[in-house]
Amino acid sequence: MEEPPQGQSWADRLAPLDLAVAEVEGAVVGFMSIEPGGYIDLAFIRPEHWGRGLFRQMFDLVEAHARGAGEARLWTHASLTAQPAFRAMGFSTIHHETVARNGESLQRAKMEKTLG
Repeated sequence: MEEPPQGQSWADRLAPLDLAVAEVEGAVVGFMSIEPGGYIDLAFIRPEHWGRGLFRQMFDLVEAHARGAGEARLWTHASLTAQPAFRAMGFSTIHHETVARNGESLQRAKMEKTLG
């Protein structure tokens, strides 16, 4: 099993991003990033905290940030697990694709939401 990202390289990866963070009792249990152009690159919630509205709370912050920055749309490459959550936020699927990561084939969908 691959180790979760950590250490200085992970800190360097996160440093330039705008992040929404979910905390429960002082512990970080999720985060979502947005980049210029409205791209949501990272969206993660610890599985034991799924179904508690944290995705929606973080997404609301990310969407407000995008609107404030004048973005016309939000878009992402959503894993199979994340696709229902993004659909619930108003995203539609542009297309499905398979990508290779660390010797594995992963299914994902390019999804977008137009901001009016």
